[in-house]
Amino acid sequence: MGSIMAEAFKKARDVGNTSHKEVKRGASNYGLKNDKKFDKKKAKHNGNYKNKAGKQETFTRFITKMATAPYNFVTLPDMIVPAPLNLFIDIDASTDEKTKVEVYQQAYKDYMTEQGKLSGRLELTFTTETPLFIGGKNDDDENDYFYAPNGNPVIPGSTVRGLTKNLLKIISCGAMRRDEDFNDQKLYYRDFRNENYKRYRLDSAESDYRIEPGYLIRVKGDYFVCPAQAEPIFDTTKCNKGMGIDMREDGAADIFTGYMKNKKTYMYIYNPDWNVRIRVPNEVVAEYRADKNRKGLDLFENNKIDFLKNVLGNEKDIDFAVPCFYVAKYVAKHVAGDAAKEEYYKYVAHFGHGRYYRVSYEKSIGEHVPNSLQGKVIDFAEALFGAKKLWASRLIFEDARLISETDPIFLEKAYCHPLMTPKPTSFQFYLQPDEKGNVQNWDGNTNIRGYKLYWHQNIKEHEWKKSADDPLVDKMKKIKPLDKNNCFKGNIRFANLSEIELGALCKVFGLNNEKIVGKEIVYKLGRGKALGMGSVRIHTKLFLEKTEERYQTLFEQNDNISRWNETEESAEIKKYCGIFNEYLKTIFNKLGDEQTQKKYELGMSELRTIMDWKQTEKEGWKNKTAMMNPTRDKSDRRLRDRVVLDDALTFVKRN
Repeated sequence: MGSIMAEAFKKARDVGNTSHKEVKRGASNYGLKNDKKFDKKKAKHNGNYKNKAGKQETFTRFITKMATAPYNFVTLPDMIVPAPLNLFIDIDASTDEKTKVEVYQQAYKDYMTEQGKLSGRLELTFTTETPLFIGGKNDDDENDYFYAPNGNPVIPGSTVRGLTKNLLKIISCGAMRRDEDFNDQKLYYRDFRNENYKRYRLDSAESDYRIEPGYLIRVKGDYFVCPAQAEPIFDTTKCNKGMGIDMREDGAADIFTGYMKNKKTYMYIYNPDWNVRIRVPNEVVAEYRADKNRKGLDLFENNKIDFLKNVLGNEKDIDFAVPCFYVAKYVAKHVAGDAAKEEYYKYVAHFGHGRYYRVSYEKSIGEHVPNSLQGKVIDFAEALFGAKKLWASRLIFEDARLISETDPIFLEKAYCHPLMTPKPTSFQFYLQPDEKGNVQNWDGNTNIRGYKLYWHQNIKEHEWKKSADDPLVDKMKKIKPLDKNNCFKGNIRFANLSEIELGALCKVFGLNNEKIVGKEIVYKLGRGKALGMGSVRIHTKLFLEKTEERYQTLFEQNDNISRWNETEESAEIKKYCGIFNEYLKTIFNKLGDEQTQKKYELGMSELRTIMDWKQTEKEGWKNKTAMMNPTRDKSDRRLRDRVVLDDALTFVKRN
């Protein structure tokens, strides 16, 4: 027994921060190996016992506090590396928009004339390593079918395009811009351990945090809140009524927020002042609508205007009204014609159904993306994939079609596991911790972790399926994935690329050609990535057009038959990857900042680590990359305790 305990402590120390709390039978090991079976006598002393079948049960003595997830992040670079096209553009800050468009378009034409010499194709051969599912459009309420426009499954070009653009952004230090690379919004939360949230009370002494009762109304498309009064009603039976709003004849309302143990009251809102209207900014309305994690009542789906017509009187312009709680704040604005004078305007910062509703963070997602990555510099993705109103894409992504000699190998149709991956509201996963490793929330002075990618998991053909214990999620459909060892072939056609641009594109699919000891690069496509689905090997060949020969002779004669002269020759991907790498070195050397280059190299190391198939060979890897699920294991408090997710390299070392 002593040796077992010593070994457990040794493993705990090696892994890091651990809890020495004994866990119940059946608890998962969270990265530690299961202890050997205890002796019968010792088992009884230590809480181990036989199950109903009389078989001896085993359990883990200690659990780690290490967070696990099916994904991790690639660190963001310090700067946008400009594409060669960017060097052809010279615009003064005072240039008007129309002139800017003309300058950009002319610069693009000049660049194409001087640098855009290479056209051809990348031939991609895909081999599925785990079950793959890419959904197609259909009207079936029960089943979702694999994308097969002509009856046979294909990997759509749009899927390959998304994969390519995402990886190109990473390997070329691309930009990260609002409404293009991320949706800039304020996230909502409810956390009674959060000091800021504790201030949101009806009796708060701070006006900027005091929650007030009111009625949310709509007038000619704009939203306002009319202040009201509220008081708690003591009723231990009625207070636990299901979530909802019960209107009274006089326009007052009883607010119910669902069941909670030991609840004794519900809120009563009454006496709205229809003459006072506090504006709700459009962005606040949009943020409320965008809160996908709200499990309760949606105010916009509970219009109570029909119950209020008798009390509104002459307020005929109101076409939507619902009782709510809200927080109002003040903003200073300069008075027109007097820049030195300011006036303060009241506005609604956020609102919700109950008095302890989900509130928004003060900062938006965009405030956690480095400004250095949101600049106007043209990156490689923009240069190759096109820029709106300026130039078109120089890449065409063809569908990849089956090349197997036999029929496609499908798995049995079934429901898949519900995806339990945390959303960005789980800030301990998505935001960088501070220098001491402490968790930071969305109001902290920190940045996002980086580009999110999924670990590979060598799952068996049945492991993606929904188990009997999994809940049946609303609108869930059965799927029929392709099994492993299905092969597809397709092309990415490119036109008028420079050698550097072609090198950047080649590097996306040349990661497995680099001499990185012990790495086996595999890609991810389709749905169910968090479950281990979608792992695909990609073998790439490069073909370049012999442009001069092609235009000298458009048609070729072969056995007296005329064919389109497709003159192309194979080329080395490695050569162009090298040209791109040299371009990066030149950019970094010009900066004279070793830290910027080291940051890029760190990101590339993380990228290769996450894409490395050999990680799946590690003992217990599936458990180590599984999503934490406290609903299945009540002893697992890691999500509740906001345990920080290690970066990719540390995560692998600790596992």
